[in-house]
This record gives sequence, structure tokens and C-alpha cells, in this order.
Amino acid sequence: MKRQLQGTIEEQCAFLYDLAQDKMKAGNFAGALYALKEVARHRPDYRDVQTLLPQLRRRKAEQRRLILIGLGSGIAFASGALAAGVDNDLWVMACGLAGLVCGYGGYSLLKSGIFSRS
Repeated sequence: MKRQLQGTIEEQCAFLYDLAQDKMKAGNFAGALYALKEVARHRPDYRDVQTLLPQLRRRKAEQRRLILIGLGSGIAFASGALAAGVDNDLWVMACGLAGLVCGYGGYSLLKSGIFSRS
């Protein structure tokens, strides 16, 4: 549901900037990016919006990649279980869940740099 913001441009930008900060803290990078784009559209020089926008774009893309890798791994594990002849739906779903966790966890570990050489 969209609603019209009230107040001056400065007040609206402050509201949207604070909203973006809250969304970033909650891990909602898509929502934060949307709010900051609105601020930048009306006041491109507002606070550190020009610094935050590229950071949020990267974080949103990273979050999307993480979700897609997790889902892809879940599908691959479930498909593997079906190909191996598992005919119990509960076990196929368990394999899919295991794939989701492995994909998500593995990608997170790779991105954390735990396997990089010192």
C-alpha cells in the first residue's frame, strides 16, 4: 500500500533515510534501496545517499545470489534423491532441505573468506 508522504522535502527525505537505515539493520536491502532511491530522486546530495546506494546494490545482489544458490542446491539434492530411486516424499523433501542448507552454508563460508589463503 502506497501513501503520500506529508511535510517538506527535507522532512520526507529524513523519514525515508531513517526508514532505509531501519531496513538495512533488518537485512531488507531491497526495501532500503527503494527508500534511498526515492531520496536520491528528490535530493541527490542528501547525507551519504550517494555512498550508500552502490553499497546497497551490491548487498541486494549478494543476497539474491545467496538465495538462488540455496534454492538451486535444494533442487539439485531433491532431484538427486529422485534419480537415486528414493520414492518416499518425506525423504525427498529432507534431501531438498539438506541441499538448501548446504548451498546456503557453503556459499556463506566461501564468501566469508574462511577458505582463503593467508
